[in-house]
Parts: sequence; structure tokens; C-alpha cells
Amino acid sequence: MPKSSNAFTGGRPAQRKTAKGGRRSGGASGFGRLLLGVFLGVCLSAAAAVAYFYFGKSPVAVSDKPALWEHLAETVSVRRRMSSEAKLPPFPASEEVFEAAAHIYRNQCAVCHGVPGREAAVGRQMLPHAPQFFGRDRRETSAKAVGELFWPTAFGIRRSGMPAYNHTLSNTQLWQLALLLHSANDELPDPVSNLLIATDQQPVQAPPVVLPLRETAKVPRQPLDKSHLAPTERPESRF
Repeated sequence: MPKSSNAFTGGRPAQRKTAKGGRRSGGASGFGRLLLGVFLGVCLSAAAAVAYFYFGKSPVAVSDKPALWEHLAETVSVRRRMSSEAKLPPFPASEEVFEAAAHIYRNQCAVCHGVPGREAAVGRQMLPHAPQFFGRDRRETSAKAVGELFWPTAFGIRRSGMPAYNHTLSNTQLWQLALLLHSANDELPDPVSNLLIATDQQPVQAPPVVLPLRETAKVPRQPLDKSHLAPTERPESRF
């Protein structure tokens, strides 16, 4: 009896050890399956994204419905960048500053952003739409800091049609434009308004269209008639 009881009690720890080991191996295999599922999910998502762009399913035309990431890039990334790098203007606003900016704005900006009393049809057909600084977007424009208006004019914005002017305009001219836009919702002096809406400027002439030359039939070359020349005037034949 004592031997049987010892054998009976001595077998329990072995069974418990076996049960614990089984639980540990089961937990490890479950964690491995979880990692494998996550890895496969990431791979399938990456493959779907590549196929989405490769087969031209992403919105690329202006008439396409904007994707969520485009709206986030426009409203979050761009605004955060402008506000974080905004600086103070080196000189205050004045009528002379506005007049200088009006000349630049009329030649460089009006075609997309419009002028007082007239919005630009071209800018409304862009995506994202070019803001109409003196039209429907004048309040939002004036609400921005001067440095936030300076930034996109100087450095441009990708995938928006807005070029960078920091290599074509001076730093003073860029600040003059920013100060003018900051006052877009205010009543501007008459000379500035007249410069912005002036229509007596010469329009930009389009380059002439060069049409391809039509192919003409080849005419056989006729031999030179030398009968009317005097013997002394006839050129010596080299053939």
C-alpha cells in the first residue's frame, strides 16, 4: 500500500508539468499565428496600394472625386507647415507697398486668383481650387498671418499648380504681395484698386504656331542650257 500511494502521489507533479508545458506551447503557437496574420495583412495592404496607383485607379483628373489623403494634405500638412515657418514682415503695410504689390499681382497672380470684382475662371477649374483672394476667399485670406501668406508664394505647394516664386521675385516683392493679400478683405486705396482691375495692359501674345511643311513631289533636275552663251563665257565643264 505505501508503495502504491507513493507512486500515485508521485505521478501528479509529472502530470501538472506536462499540462503546463502544453499550455505554454499552445500560447506560443497562438502568438506566432497572430504575428503571421499581421504580416500577411501588411503585405496585402501594400500590394493593394501599389495596384491602386499602378492601374490608374487613383484620382488624377480634376473632375475626379478628391481622395481623403488629398484633403488631409491640403488642410493639415500645408497649414501646419505654413504656421510653423511663418515669420514677421520686415516692413509695415502702406499705400506704396500696396501699389508695388498690385503691379506684381496683376502680372503674376491674377490669371489664377482673380482681381476685385472678377474671379478667375481658370483658378476655379484647378484642384485644389486656386483661392480667389479678392472674391469668395477674401475673408479667409485676411484671417491668415502675413507670414502664412508669404510662405506659399515663396516656396509653392506641390500638386496644386502653385509655383515657387522665391527664385523669380525678390524677398521684398514677396513680402509686398503678402501684405497686400492680408488686406484683401479691407477697402483698398483707389490707386491700388485701379491697378488691380486695370485692363489697358497688353495681353501676353501666344507664340506663333509653326505648321509642318508638306512634302512636295521631287522634280527631276534639268541640265543647264549653255547655247546662248558665247564660247568665251561658257564655263568649263568638269564632267
